[in-house]
Amino acid sequence: MHHQTFGFKAFLATDSIAFVHAESLQVFAQGIIKSAKLISTTEMEL
Repeated sequence: MHHQTFGFKAFLATDSIAFVHAESLQVFAQGIIKSAKLISTTEMEL
């Protein structure tokens, strides 16, 4: 990981997100974050 891509709250409650297929990058579902918690510098619980 690049050192500037972790250690901060990348997601907040009410953010919109899209789920994509890894191979095609096609969106297959969308959602809204209910809660976001920074567990460590490299992990978040959404």
